[in-house]
Amino acid sequence: MTEQSELRLRAVMPAPPETVHAALTDAAALRVWLAEHAEVALPDRYEFWGRYTPDGAEPHQRVLHASERTLRLAWTVDGVETTVELTLTENEPEHEDAGGTLLTLTQTDLPSFAEILSDTAGPRGELQTFWSFAIANLSDYLSGRELTPKCDYTSPQLQASVVIDAAPEAVFDSLTQPEQFRKWFGANVDIEPHVGGRFAMGGFELDPGGAKFVEFEPGRKATLRFADSETTTWELDGSDGRTRLTIVQSGFDPSDRSPRRPRRDAQHRRLAGPLTTSSPPARRPGSQERRRLALLERQGSTMCPAASSADAAPPSMPTSSERGVRAR
Repeated sequence: MTEQSELRLRAVMPAPPETVHAALTDAAALRVWLAEHAEVALPDRYEFWGRYTPDGAEPHQRVLHASERTLRLAWTVDGVETTVELTLTENEPEHEDAGGTLLTLTQTDLPSFAEILSDTAGPRGELQTFWSFAIANLSDYLSGRELTPKCDYTSPQLQASVVIDAAPEAVFDSLTQPEQFRKWFGANVDIEPHVGGRFAMGGFELDPGGAKFVEFEPGRKATLRFADSETTTWELDGSDGRTRLTIVQSGFDPSDRSPRRPRRDAQHRRLAGPLTTSSPPARRPGSQERRRLALLERQGSTMCPAASSADAAPPSMPTSSERGVRAR
């Protein structure tokens, strides 16, 4: 019998419990920060679906319990019924963000790490990334900040941009110099910063071939091509000491439902911590890089997009899927 995992995420929301509860239970609010479509009529109905939701062609949620501090749902994803619970508690007084609300989210019956690596997890393998981005967007929504573009699970390409409070040269170096990349990303990476050079999550020892730079213009543009022919392009346009970073990811197989397709956006989300005032982009799911996925899961990069590298809690093993995340 295949081992199932439970996801557990925690984040401090910048609002009192009543305000957070309203954002969680108002259909109009949900259509802003969570999903393309949402309908709520508690205690009987709580549904969200659409292109920003894994397995989201139709709503598959059923209310199990609803109160002022707890919402529990049965959510059938790819034919498997999971249980989602969101709990709100007042933040501890001694916490530096006192006055906010601690949001705890759990979801049962997620695929095992082995299933994710073997491409058998299906849409359930995307739920860790889905909820991490959703929690970050909820925090931004409550703070009145610009939201991270949501993952579109129906598109073969993603393009998104973010304005960063740093010059193009600094942003480019943060993406292409291994020492700087490791600081904000929180995982090992080896990079050869030139055309034809390799880019390997986990280092060349784990991934000797890596991705290859096919374009490399310092301060302006870089393009990586992966072994499965997917490409990631970073384009930088500077003005007044700030940089608009545009990320384009393409080459995805629309029929590929593998969960590793949301993984690469995590690095762009984490770039927000040290450099930006607005949220960086979420990404369309990508494809077949097993070694990269293994390293990302082990080091927690897909689990903590709401935190900068300085704020992220030490990761646990993927089978426990428990992370402590402090929202920005």
